Amino acid sequence: MSLQSAFSSLINSPPPQVAVEVSSGFVAAARVGKAGEPLNCLRPLPSGALSPSPAQPNVLDAEALTTALRAALEMVGGAGKEVCCLVPDVTARLVLLDFETIPPKRDDLLALVRFRLRKTLPFDADGAAVSAQVFSNGVTRRVLATVADRQRLDEYEDCLERAGARAALLWPAALGYLRWMDTAMTPHLLLRAAAESLTSVIADQHQVSFYRAFSHSSTHALRLEDLFPSVAFYQDLLTGNDGWSASGQATIVCCGLAPQLLQELRQECDWAQIEDAAALLPASRGDADRLLGVRGALLPLRQIAHGGLSA
Repeated sequence: MSLQSAFSSLINSPPPQVAVEVSSGFVAAARVGKAGEPLNCLRPLPSGALSPSPAQPNVLDAEALTTALRAALEMVGGAGKEVCCLVPDVTARLVLLDFETIPPKRDDLLALVRFRLRKTLPFDADGAAVSAQVFSNGVTRRVLATVADRQRLDEYEDCLERAGARAALLWPAALGYLRWMDTAMTPHLLLRAAAESLTSVIADQHQVSFYRAFSHSSTHALRLEDLFPSVAFYQDLLTGNDGWSASGQATIVCCGLAPQLLQELRQECDWAQIEDAAALLPASRGDADRLLGVRGALLPLRQIAHGGLSA
């Protein structure tokens, strides 16, 4: 399977009209309707069917995942179509790398990224799927690289194909959420809690400047101290300690956080505007925070620099 940059493919063509997200506990799907409004669907995934990991098997019950994907795709009219598939954030690794010079040939750039990441990956770098997006801050050249074990991605693609669709694009789920936020407001810090992970993304001027995703036990309820490293780092950036400054109001957008934790964050961070992402997308049964990723993946390409993997 040949994997190239999703960003490059989106420059020359519109994004797929269908997006799916696979997460512990649910499958989400969305399609652009005839009137331009997206059709949404959520299907439950049995406990234990999925175990997101960068190096270990992810899909533990392929039949259950295939069934959920097929049902979700049929509900939005996405069967038989190419889709953007959002995989758990901890399955893929997204990193920012600084270079003084960038090789002119893309194959050489990807080889250089593999070399830089060789000792940090929990899987074989030579056999990894890699995407690289280059952007400049005026001083250095920065590469936003997304890397994943091909075997892990194959698990998701195989189930998707058995469900009647094909993955044209593969993204860490947070990128879909980030694209949605970019249309509603410029998210300086996005905190996204999934069943077994927490992802933090800092973006300014339509560019990702910080990304962190870590796993935690499904029995561990997130606490304020789990959020603190990313929040503190963001606050340091705002004060200019690292030569970076945000534009406009300091904003923290939260997705999937428990109401009590959201309240504690508001009390602790009185220097920032705290937004609940679920309030940005009206939905019944509290489903909004599970639909933002697939809704964001359907949006037309904007200037935000992101990394993705295309099949």
